[in-house]
Amino acid sequence: MTRWSKIKEVLAGLVYEIVQIASTFIVFPLTLAALGPDDYGRYITVYTIAGFAITWVYASVGVALAQLVLQRHRTIESAIKVGHRQVLLFAIPASLIGLVITALTLGNDMIVVALVIFGTDLAIAGIADVLISVLYSQKGVPASARIRLLNPLLRAIGVGALALFDGITILSLVLVNLVATVAIYLAARHRVRTLEQETPTDGSVATPRELFRLSFTYAMSMSTNAVQNDGDKMVLAAYRSNAEVGEYGAAYRLVSTAMLPLRAVSTAATRWFLPNDAGTTTQLKRAIQLLIPTGAYAALCGVGLLIVQPISGWLMGDEFEHAVQITVWLAGFPLARVVSDLPTYGLLGLGRNRARMFLGLAGALVSAAAYLLMVPPWGWRGAVVATYLSEIFVAIVGWTLLVRYQRLDGARAVEVDDALATTPTTIVD
Repeated sequence: MTRWSKIKEVLAGLVYEIVQIASTFIVFPLTLAALGPDDYGRYITVYTIAGFAITWVYASVGVALAQLVLQRHRTIESAIKVGHRQVLLFAIPASLIGLVITALTLGNDMIVVALVIFGTDLAIAGIADVLISVLYSQKGVPASARIRLLNPLLRAIGVGALALFDGITILSLVLVNLVATVAIYLAARHRVRTLEQETPTDGSVATPRELFRLSFTYAMSMSTNAVQNDGDKMVLAAYRSNAEVGEYGAAYRLVSTAMLPLRAVSTAATRWFLPNDAGTTTQLKRAIQLLIPTGAYAALCGVGLLIVQPISGWLMGDEFEHAVQITVWLAGFPLARVVSDLPTYGLLGLGRNRARMFLGLAGALVSAAAYLLMVPPWGWRGAVVATYLSEIFVAIVGWTLLVRYQRLDGARAVEVDDALATTPTTIVD
């Protein structure tokens, strides 16, 4: 992949993330003003529950499908078929479990909302994501980003229309998300049909077994990341008030919005790291090279969050006065996340899926223990400190593993080169 093609992929991702930010600045304040801390706390709690399930239902499947098509040269028709089968197989039980957790956490009055959210974000979004992942593997970020743009655009239009008629409720918000998700599926289905006609049918057939085995390692890594990312909110929901969950969630959302450009790089980085080119330091070099610009942006992002405190207070409103203080505490989070994330891409490129999985498991255990110890007595302050501790742990272990496995990979490459150099060549006249 040339440097220009990499720049184009990042730019396409940036356009998507910029539209996401613009959409957030419309949807976010309107949602906070209409729901208030208590209802917003319930709202994000259901989405947090769904987030854990999404990892197993389709997020890991999308990455696995990209690897099957890019590295193992499976046909896109067979990849789509096994991908849809696995998504539906997991979506139904995951939705049922999610409904039970919702009832136990929030009570029966949120069951209808949870049913719509799980049906939308697990089943329909999962089927659409399979199509988009295959499109991404063949056409890159620009093609997939054009379809994903429908979500922020339609959500901004839908929530804006609801606000005009004073109709923003938790249920109306999830129905807007349902409409946007169906639109994405229809657009992805149309684009993939065209892709199937353009793409040669050469290649082997993907099997359910290999997809499951590959996606399982990714799912383990992603689900442990979900514990690290969202476990603080779950523990807050269990031990603290809905209002505190809502304020913490609002602050976290603001920080995540500031980090959206980093997600553009992250989306493109998967395709950059998958080829494990010959060389003794390839993946380590890629990780270090990417650390420089992303780390610089993350540091500026943290400074920006400190500078724009007055705007943050205005954006979130008087009811979320503590959220502004939480945002200040989270100002170092973007840099911590960049440093802890990058070595996992290098391990992906080296094919060290098990190492990534066990790194995620270790990180999840550390973060879960920290959340359970710190959140009940200290609330959001404990959640922030525990978050930093888990990020530091993952960063130290992750970079150590990447250096170690890169050396092993480089040593094997040298041994192969030496063996080829010493193999006698037979010349036939």
